[in-house]
Amino acid sequence: MLKDELNDAIAKSKGVQRNWDLTKTIPQEDIDLIAEAITQAPSKQNVKFFKPYFITDRTKIESVHRETSGFLIKDGIQGGVAPNGNRLTTNPQTLANLLIVFANDYDKEDAKQKTDQHENYDVMDMDMHQAIGVAVGYTYLTSALLGYSTGCCACCNVDEIQRILGIPHKPVLLMGVGYPDENKPRREHHLNSQLTFPTKSKNISVEIL
Repeated sequence: MLKDELNDAIAKSKGVQRNWDLTKTIPQEDIDLIAEAITQAPSKQNVKFFKPYFITDRTKIESVHRETSGFLIKDGIQGGVAPNGNRLTTNPQTLANLLIVFANDYDKEDAKQKTDQHENYDVMDMDMHQAIGVAVGYTYLTSALLGYSTGCCACCNVDEIQRILGIPHKPVLLMGVGYPDENKPRREHHLNSQLTFPTKSKNISVEIL
């Protein structure tokens, strides 16, 4: 049974969600479990490289979403054009019931207390991105096991989002978690029914040495 559940969760989590059923609310106990998955995910030497922010306030979520224009529209290929004639469209993955903002949470001033790599901030950045990647993976799988859909966004105006949220560190990655709109294909833009995002297959094989 567990293997079947894991296989289903893996299959569910690999497809990103572009539209949401906002008539529903994620129970607090599920939010708490997702938070546990993020905060307890492993990182190098158990160092805290990032700060997660959980947002359910629709005004803030919509304000953040407006700062995610970065996906290039190729007319005639993706089923429509971006709003206002702009060839860049926003990323509706950020319009989910729950928006998680992963923010950079190390500073040069306190790096010596956080890692033995304090002389090389490029390494610090690499470790931070790896830590966020692992935490996001935990979040994908945990959310899928709970029955939620997910999607991540990195194309965004981090300075403006930092200002909107009033947080001390720069956002690195945005992640939506929530209920899919069962009346729409998952790749249809939440706010633009004429726009369907593309998809492609990923072929990775495991080689046994």
